[in-house]
Amino acid sequence: MHTIFFRNKPIIKAVSSIGGPKECNGCIKDYIEIQSNDDMFGEDTFEKAESNMLTQAIRRVIDNANLKDTDINAIISGDLLNQIISSTFSARNFDTSYLGIYNACATYTEAL
Repeated sequence: MHTIFFRNKPIIKAVSSIGGPKECNGCIKDYIEIQSNDDMFGEDTFEKAESNMLTQAIRRVIDNANLKDTDINAIISGDLLNQIISSTFSARNFDTSYLGIYNACATYTEAL
């Protein structure tokens, strides 16, 4: 077992949100920054679609924080598809460390 020690407290500097047609037609529409009319985001599988969505969201967060990819120390992410395959493939698009989390519906809370 290993411990990860942060010299500085991790912070949330920026956020982003992405949604497909069902989310964008609902009551949270005004809170979705990246909106798509295609629930598959141009992909042919759900796994590729989710990976594409996550990649877009990460890129937007980096932009919203006025940072570059090289400023990011780690991506902490997870998903519910096939043992975090979507977030793993998304993280490959960035040259940084990746901490994968698989905790079903508690993944978001564990990541925070």
